[in-house]
Amino acid sequence: MGLFASVSPLNNWYLVSQDFPLETVVGQFPTEITEAVSVEYAQYKSLNRATPILQFVSGNADTLTFTARFHSRDAVFGGVKESVAQLKKWARRDPKLQRPQILSFTIGDGYSAMDSCVIQELGSIAYKKPTALGAIREVSVSINLIKYEDFAMSGDPLIYETRYHRVKEGEYYESLCQNEYNNAYFGDIIRKRHPQQQTLKPGDIVKLPSIEAIQTERLEPKSLILKSAYGRKETEQRTARLNKFDERNQTYTSHVVIG
Repeated sequence: MGLFASVSPLNNWYLVSQDFPLETVVGQFPTEITEAVSVEYAQYKSLNRATPILQFVSGNADTLTFTARFHSRDAVFGGVKESVAQLKKWARRDPKLQRPQILSFTIGDGYSAMDSCVIQELGSIAYKKPTALGAIREVSVSINLIKYEDFAMSGDPLIYETRYHRVKEGEYYESLCQNEYNNAYFGDIIRKRHPQQQTLKPGDIVKLPSIEAIQTERLEPKSLILKSAYGRKETEQRTARLNKFDERNQTYTSHVVIG
């Protein structure tokens, strides 16, 4: 879009598409570029502690925010309408890629402020009064960029984040996994990872990896021991099986209508 020629290139910023490198927007350096780097922590209050317990939850994507101004007299940077149209195109889903284009943002002498990013928002697009000939005189655009990171489901499980849970009264591996992964069967996997804690008691610490770290592990089905269930000795397995048989042996009314 714009040309990389300028009387003072150190005062310029550049947005270049990584998907289609010929698509470029160049602008004069704005008055201020704001960068934000942040992470999220969960706070847990504990009795008699002066401060809460902080637990790292996740990192947030880095962001850059600035206001770009395009003037009709700046012929070096291309037309105002073309530059704004290009920014709008990048902010929307590309029909060929099925996603917005990935960009690179540099400033001044080539400093890579954000080498891989996408436009999160174009806000406050303000148009000044047109010229006497009806041409767009000036447009200002608030641009929010967010850092783009590639993601692959086949990543190394060791890099996935882990949460640590303090066991409360009445909790067990299956109930923890139902709440954490929406799958109680993962309790078998988590139990194996805690060989010294086969049964849980209040206060125990359980390590709960992300679901990506355990989704490929094999689940071994558990069942009651039926081979010796009818021995002379009264066992939990024998009682459970007999109770189940008694339950299934009861008469019931079917509400299924045939025809």
